[in-house]
Amino acid sequence: MLYFGFVRTMGLYANALVESGRFGASDEVVLLDGKAVLDASTQALERGISLGMKEKEARLIAPGAIYVERVKEEFEHASNRWLDICAEFSDSIEPVDQHAAYVDLTAHPDPIEAASLLIETIELRSGLRCYWGIGPNKWLAALEMRTEPCFDTINFVQALSVRKLPVPIDCILSLERLGCSKVKDVAQIDWSTLRRHFGSLGSIIYNASRGKHFQPILSLYPSDTAFATLRFDGKVDNGEVMLAALRVLAKKLAKKLVIQDSFGRELHLTIETESFGKIEIQKKFSKPLACTNSVLAALNSIARDNLPEEAIMFRAAIPNLKKRSANQMQFESQGSSRRNRCLDLTMSQVRSKFGEGSIRSASELPVPRYIRFLREWKYER
Repeated sequence: MLYFGFVRTMGLYANALVESGRFGASDEVVLLDGKAVLDASTQALERGISLGMKEKEARLIAPGAIYVERVKEEFEHASNRWLDICAEFSDSIEPVDQHAAYVDLTAHPDPIEAASLLIETIELRSGLRCYWGIGPNKWLAALEMRTEPCFDTINFVQALSVRKLPVPIDCILSLERLGCSKVKDVAQIDWSTLRRHFGSLGSIIYNASRGKHFQPILSLYPSDTAFATLRFDGKVDNGEVMLAALRVLAKKLAKKLVIQDSFGRELHLTIETESFGKIEIQKKFSKPLACTNSVLAALNSIARDNLPEEAIMFRAAIPNLKKRSANQMQFESQGSSRRNRCLDLTMSQVRSKFGEGSIRSASELPVPRYIRFLREWKYER
């Protein structure tokens, strides 16, 4: 089962304005995003200001408050501070805004405990209040900010109002005109009917009404570093298993490098053990690390003489990523390269969900010897 967490911090912007010295700790500060309240100081909240409130309404309630329009660059440091804490718990972090993000906690032995510890750490080290939820997909994790995963997904989802579905408001209004007030009413409509009325959104409505709306968490933070973590179920003292773990790490890192279209020349490896604590190794390379083979070769080179007798976790990171240079190519080779990247990404997503042997490309299929011989004979002629 997947465990996706959604974390929303409270007071990020107001605290950052006070820390910058622009306002005092006792000032009533209201931060606006467009025409709505995005954040407010404790004093403003006590006056009756609430998040999401329209600016006009807020000015009527607290006319003496200081209203500030958000400039994202001013809060980048404050945002990175709490997201860096998330990076200690997960390799896949997708910020929704400077104050909210999705975090993939599936790899933890106890994701619920990991989520609780994550929230406790954020609140302790940043001083921010946090609301959070966890679920089998991003939609359910953020929906009700629940602190327990929803195992009975179908019954939970079908009891919701159709206004909770992850589709545009015009689709929801159309469903209401069709007489659907609850998601369970939508679940009675077959897929072909939904596709006919709503096009591609019909598939989203169909899957969501059955609790199966899935969207992967994109590894968007930190943008200049690729992380990969592999936690064992217990202590591992077999060298072959550790080497196999390095291959898995290499594939994970290569997938993220492909997604970000980046490369690096430095590799950090952290090995956590029960007896010796953490072992940290890092090395710089002259050749770029940009694919599975290059990353695996780098991992093997730094781990060959440093593998401990036992381990419980491997964590690898490639920092200071750089974008690949864009080279002018022929149209046919450019299209082929783009198709190959899309194919690699799609296949890696399928393998991560259904297993390594679930899908193979044609180039990976073994070619019989006599066919190879005929090809060579034809080429030589």
